[in-house]
Amino acid sequence: MGRTKPEPRIGNLGGGSDHIAFYMHVGVPSLSGGSGGPTAYHSNYDNFHYYSKFVDPSFKMGGAVAQLFGLVALRQANAAVIPYDVPRYAKDLKGHFEQAVKNVKTIDSNFSEFDQVNAALSKLEQVRPPTKKLWKKDYPAKICQQKRFKKSIPD
Repeated sequence: MGRTKPEPRIGNLGGGSDHIAFYMHVGVPSLSGGSGGPTAYHSNYDNFHYYSKFVDPSFKMGGAVAQLFGLVALRQANAAVIPYDVPRYAKDLKGHFEQAVKNVKTIDSNFSEFDQVNAALSKLEQVRPPTKKLWKKDYPAKICQQKRFKKSIPD
């Protein structure tokens, strides 16, 4: 059965963010969560007074974001198998490195590619998502019968 919903967009988490070393260097899944709307981020108004008066006077939005991403973290921590789409990760990294190549070429027009990165990304793109049949071969029946396992892995 094919996907009926479009995939969510995975954007660049930003080069100056705290998670860049984990995400881009060692491949640890990272997430930047928040809510939309006007922001005074990194301005003179980025302070408690501005937030409490104009952004979220009831302090409900911050709590809602924390609850949502707390549940995401719990879901990941309690999954029998982490629902991590390796080929999708490769696709995302490829987009980031294509942009990096463009940026480097503005400095050095003779630069061609990140050869080792491209080779590694090709390998990641070939990874097949796990199926129940594959996991049942490698995991004890006790684990495979758990409800959370059944939800984590497609047939």
